[in-house]
Amino acid sequence: MIDVAGLKLASLSHLILSGQHTAEETTRAYLERIARLNPPLNAYIDVFEDTALAQARQADAELRDGRYRGPLHGIPIAVKDMLDVEGRVTSAGGRLLPTTPAAADAEVVARLRQAGAVILGKLNLHEYAWGGTTDNPHFGRCQNPWKTGFTPGGSSGGAGAAVVAGLCAAAIGTDTLGSVRIPASYCGCAGVKPTHGLVSRRGVFPLAWSLDTVGPLAADAEDAALVLLAIAGPDPADPYSAGRELGRLSLDEEPSAEGIRLAVVKDYTYAHDGSAAERVVREAVRAAVERLAAAGAELIELDVPQFQEAGETAITIALAEAAAIHEERLRSRPEAIGEDVRRRLEAGLALSPAVLGRAYHRRQILQREVPELIKRVDGVILPTTTTAAHAFDPARAIGTARYTAAANALGLPAVSVRCGFTPEGLPIGMQIISLPFEEVRAIWIARTWEALSPFADRRPDGV
Repeated sequence: MIDVAGLKLASLSHLILSGQHTAEETTRAYLERIARLNPPLNAYIDVFEDTALAQARQADAELRDGRYRGPLHGIPIAVKDMLDVEGRVTSAGGRLLPTTPAAADAEVVARLRQAGAVILGKLNLHEYAWGGTTDNPHFGRCQNPWKTGFTPGGSSGGAGAAVVAGLCAAAIGTDTLGSVRIPASYCGCAGVKPTHGLVSRRGVFPLAWSLDTVGPLAADAEDAALVLLAIAGPDPADPYSAGRELGRLSLDEEPSAEGIRLAVVKDYTYAHDGSAAERVVREAVRAAVERLAAAGAELIELDVPQFQEAGETAITIALAEAAAIHEERLRSRPEAIGEDVRRRLEAGLALSPAVLGRAYHRRQILQREVPELIKRVDGVILPTTTTAAHAFDPARAIGTARYTAAANALGLPAVSVRCGFTPEGLPIGMQIISLPFEEVRAIWIARTWEALSPFADRRPDGV
């Protein structure tokens, strides 16, 4: 059996293309790890063993016939259970959606298949994606692979846990207030939130229509970029599609810090309370930035007070739109919705039209102001989350999205990468935000950091 633990997607792709491993052997290796490690981790809701193996055999047959679809050919990828997969039920982590299997793939899943990927299964998540812990009352808690009893983040917690535990080569999550980047931070992998509308949301159950994005989680920024290349681009059938292609992204060039201009936010005290747990995160991010500067990056201190308002605006809009999406379910069967999600939905219904009107008005203004402030830099550096992963405590989850939600309100691309560890051995995430449709800049900075990082090869014990 192939040892796929810790094997990068890019390396696995080379092994399959060169014939050193087949797609079927690779898929069986992941399925074996899922059978062994998923019961205590609880990252998967549904595993597609039979169809995954059939897809893998097809990928091998195509290679034998000289048909190579690209770097995802034969690569096992799992998706958050917000995305439709033909013939499978989409639960969105709850119990109130129709139990009829999906008639067609979500556009992202269809593009993964077109790229040759093998769809391994559906991943656990916070109920209806409306929370940050993946403590799911219907499907059970998903554990952080670094420490049992600690959250993997959310709402795409199963995606982050599965990637880091080696239960898939990459995963697809959704991000409305930080739901790709928060699990990437807590679990210690890379996560990309694209520009709003760059990746199709057709066939994806919504949390908040005007904030939702779909993005990849993978071992590092290069692997995440390979997945993003496959799923990004216009979708005329998606009313939220931006109609734009991903910018030119070359992964053959060796990343370099020379010439990179990085904005370090001068004041983001709104997002922390001065605790030791938060200081550890800020110090790790600062150390990473200084390492980039020593390698040739130019640091610019920048004050962006709009980030706080943008984050608060995003939360207001998410509360309202989620309540609208779930209003009928909330009124007819509130007892079938977990308490924390139910309270958020009730809070959204209680918002006044005046509050909501101001939020949409302010977002429109902020979407013009912030790009003007950051247009002279390649990326803005922030922590991804205020602290590292914590125990399953709803009180500690409050404020998780303080650094991430602004990018959703502003429609900006953002990448989270691992930048250090706490004294207890939990990973710390660093976030890179760039201008609209400049994902390539954020990914370049992330890859540059990873090339300098002394933490690249560290993995959780037991996985």
